[in-house]
Amino acid sequence: MGTVGRAYRPPHRSRRDRARPGLSANELVTVASGIPRHRGETAITLGNRYAAFHVARLDPGRAVLVPEAPFGHIFLARGSVVFEGTADGQATLSAGDAVRTTSTGGHRITAVTPSEVLIWEMHASTN
Repeated sequence: MGTVGRAYRPPHRSRRDRARPGLSANELVTVASGIPRHRGETAITLGNRYAAFHVARLDPGRAVLVPEAPFGHIFLARGSVVFEGTADGQATLSAGDAVRTTSTGGHRITAVTPSEVLIWEMHASTN
């Protein structure tokens, strides 16, 4: 037996949400941050003003740049990408692979297959 009710309405999206295409647009999206320059732009505010968490869903051939930071951690959750800027020039990463960076940024990550990339940007150390 079915239920009688109102027609489905998609969840409300703010003007800011509509203006920012988000993860389906092949761009790096800042999901969580405590860095002052991201204030009011992220879904989650971190209690650490030196860190930010970024996510990108990339179609094959599309690329993003790793943010400039003293420390970084890149994790490939799904797919296969080419990571440019290694000592050997570039490396191919597969799902589950990770890269740590120090005193760098601007590395290009280009998807070979549909991919999901997670990036931590960190501006302070524990020392």
